[in-house]
Parts: sequence; C-alpha cells; structure tokens
Amino acid sequence: MSQCYQLIDIQIKNDKTQARPIAWDRTIVDGEGNDEAGKPVVSIKFATTCPFCANLIEFNRDDLYTATNKSINNIKCETCGAANQKAEIAAKEEEEKKTENVVVAHYTTFRDPIAAGLFGEEIDFERLEKMDLAKSSQAV
Repeated sequence: MSQCYQLIDIQIKNDKTQARPIAWDRTIVDGEGNDEAGKPVVSIKFATTCPFCANLIEFNRDDLYTATNKSINNIKCETCGAANQKAEIAAKEEEEKKTENVVVAHYTTFRDPIAAGLFGEEIDFERLEKMDLAKSSQAV
C-alpha cells in the first residue's frame, strides 16, 4: 500500500483511534499514490468517526494539535465537543481560574425530613417488625 493511503493515529479526548485520508495535495494518476511526474502525493485531509457521538469528523493536517497532557495528533469533535485541551487554551483557563471568585455553600440544601422532625407522628418500630416484608414473601 502506498504511503498516501495509510491511516494515521489520532486521539479524541482519551480515546485513540485512526483516521483515513480523503484528500491529497495533488492528483493521483497511477493508483499507487504518485502524481504525473511519478512523485508521491501527500494526504492533506482526513476523516474519522467520533467514538463518543458517532458523527463523522473531517479535518486537515493543520487541525491536529498537541494537548496539555503532551499527547500528539489530537482532534476535536465539533458535534459533541469531545477533545483534549490545547496547551495554550489550558494555560489561559488556568490563569482565569486564579482571578475568579469561588463561591462555596456554607450548608447543604437537603434536609432529612425524619432527622429534622418534620413529621408529627412517632415511628412504631414494633409494628414495622410485625410487617416485615421479607417474612411475608416466604412461602407458607
């Protein structure tokens, strides 16, 4: 198989997958990946399927980037947004986090109604033991 038809390894979020070439820098004339002058063509556009939303992703060689985790050949799915962050975007977001005010709740909003005593009746534990569902579901 010619070099111009080979799949390339890419990464979308944390999933590694492959993409196939769909466009080249010159016209292939001999079926072996060579142009009119006999020189090998170079693939410039690729396609793959997103492992998260199953939509088709088409991208150019220039769209590949190195992520903050130093992984190479990363690509972003424009449909579902699955992607590793580019190094320069992550650095900018980290700087913004330092300047943001963080709001923290001082108490939880959930109240346990039994523990809070919101019911006026007391629980009759003796009666609950008599009504044990595990015993009533056994064959007599």
